[in-house]
Amino acid sequence: MIDAHVELRRRFCGTRSLILREPLVAVAVIAIASSLAVFVVYPLFMVLRTSLSQDGRITTAVFRDLLSKSYNRRPLLNSVNLGIVVAVIGTVIGFIFAYSRTRLEIPLRSFFKVVATFPMISPPLIMSLATILLLGNNGVITKQVMRGLVDSKIYGFRGLVLVETLACFSTAYLVLSGVRQAIDPAIEDAASDLAQGTRVELVVRPETVDIVPSGTGTFEATITHASYLGSQVSYEINMGGHIINAEVPNPQEKGVASRGSRVGVNLRTKSIHLLPATPS
Repeated sequence: MIDAHVELRRRFCGTRSLILREPLVAVAVIAIASSLAVFVVYPLFMVLRTSLSQDGRITTAVFRDLLSKSYNRRPLLNSVNLGIVVAVIGTVIGFIFAYSRTRLEIPLRSFFKVVATFPMISPPLIMSLATILLLGNNGVITKQVMRGLVDSKIYGFRGLVLVETLACFSTAYLVLSGVRQAIDPAIEDAASDLAQGTRVELVVRPETVDIVPSGTGTFEATITHASYLGSQVSYEINMGGHIINAEVPNPQEKGVASRGSRVGVNLRTKSIHLLPATPS
């Protein structure tokens, strides 16, 4: 617990020193936080406070009165339904774009990136106007291409789903693309090659094992052996009954953990390799 407090204090002091070295960053953070508080948090608080108070007492009568009328409930349910459908379809399309750009060698990758990010920088009405001009009753596709054989029926729920999905799938693409780029392809290849339930051996290099104070790491371990080598310390650690070697540089700054002490262990994701376990 003491080590955890020391680590938190060290991080706090590091953040404070960074702010002192970069005063413009501190000013920008304060300005943004103040703007959000004044223009977003405070108005929402006042709306909520006004709607929940009546004659000096807290009540939900305003909400009960609104929801008791069908012409208020119907738009709310329709909006929720629209949001769910758009979220599902947009996430699927965003995943397809993200997977194609980060894992597949396809032609015109830069073009597809522009297509995926264009809705975020285009004016909000562009998607609506484009849909009407292409698929409306007198649209180019409806009149010139299909010759009126197909009624697209975009003036309703279907059209809203189309426009909202085109406008919002880019957000899913950017998030999923960042996630896909952060995952080492070697881990995915190993997972696809090894069937579920297969016993594997996890292989890491000693220099990629990070020793941190107990309680702050992903795993807990015990130091079984420590050798001071001048520029680094070589450890043997017992992690869940498995002996792992670790090489930690700069012992003058990080210190040397004594034999038998409890430590935390972090494994760098990109350095982990999975191999089929050898038969015993």
